[in-house]
Amino acid sequence: ESSQDELQLLKMLCQTIQSTNQTETANTGLNALRVVLEGAGHSLAGENLVIVVETLSVLSGGDYFHNGSDNSIDRSTKAWANASAIAFQNLKLIVDDFLEPQSADDELRPKSFSAREAILDCCVSFGKSQHDINTSLTSIGMLWSLADQDSTPGTLDLVLSKLTCLALDNRAEVRNCSVNTLFSCVVGLGDQFSNDQWEKCLNKTILFGIMKHMSSAMNGTNDDS
Repeated sequence: ESSQDELQLLKMLCQTIQSTNQTETANTGLNALRVVLEGAGHSLAGENLVIVVETLSVLSGGDYFHNGSDNSIDRSTKAWANASAIAFQNLKLIVDDFLEPQSADDELRPKSFSAREAILDCCVSFGKSQHDINTSLTSIGMLWSLADQDSTPGTLDLVLSKLTCLALDNRAEVRNCSVNTLFSCVVGLGDQFSNDQWEKCLNKTILFGIMKHMSSAMNGTNDDS
């Protein structure tokens, strides 16, 4: 019963962080969440971990929107930069200290995979965030770390698609880092790809994802000139 009470309090804390339009309230809530993670982060899993990670995504300042959050709050403004930084430190704590290596069997467990997917989405949210370029670049590196740690087909496909998305960012540093990381994933983990994954990677991710966008951008520049 005590454990259930603690989880209920955690959900209430996350709901408060997501819904508040006051930066100081968000900062205080995120600092409290870090204390919770430091004390019991190792025991969070499944739905409870998803709730925490989605809360961090909402505070990223990127274009992530969650159905349970207040979508009318613009957290990309300078006033929310500190909250975004605290939220990102919480994400790093989860990824660096509490995330266990996954196996092919784990991928078959919906709750386990949904938590991993939420973390990947959260990395993308911080990658898209305009608050701090270093945060964006670090989050891209985290995608590579997650792929290296969990090279199951489902996670690899997701990581490549997330990197493709970030490779289309409007900032050159983010684009370059994303493309370099994507190719590092392909070179470093390509020996584990199935034939279908290679086909998807080459045809959809690289040729029709990144290259098509680059071609369109170049054509647009030529048209403008």
